[in-house]
Formats: sequence, C-alpha cells, structure tokens
Amino acid sequence: MKALIGKWGRSAALRLPKAYLEALGIKAGDEVEVTLEGKTLLVAAKARPRLEDLVADMKTQERPDVIEWGPDVGAEVIRD
Repeated sequence: MKALIGKWGRSAALRLPKAYLEALGIKAGDEVEVTLEGKTLLVAAKARPRLEDLVADMKTQERPDVIEWGPDVGAEVIRD
C-alpha cells in the first residue's frame, strides 16, 4: 500500500487505514512503538498490560504504614 506523508505542525504524520488500526487493535491517541531498521520504518502496537498481571503486581507491593493523625474532627468522621 502506498501512503502520503502529511504535515502536522512542524512535524510529519503518516495516515494509517482503518483496517490496519483494527487489525492491530489500536485507535487514534494510542501509543505505538516506532523503530527504524535501515530504510524500513516499523510501527508496532504497544502491548497493553493484562488485568491479571496488574492485580498480581499489586499483591506483591508492600502496604504503606498507617499514619495516625489524631482524633477525628468535624462532619467528615470516617467509621471503619
């Protein structure tokens, strides 16, 4: 496929067909990985973290110490 390089402010932009975006599972505003190999430009969808991996990572982190601020005051009293 041939594409046209357009102007975007002082930079250049490459338009990607909707079918390519759908095949990669990306949309406008998503971050991609761009690399240059010789005279070949490679654009790859950035891997999104899975929910299971994020939750597993949370379980390995240490919980912060509880800070005692003194007695509750005012209408914002929180009952645990």
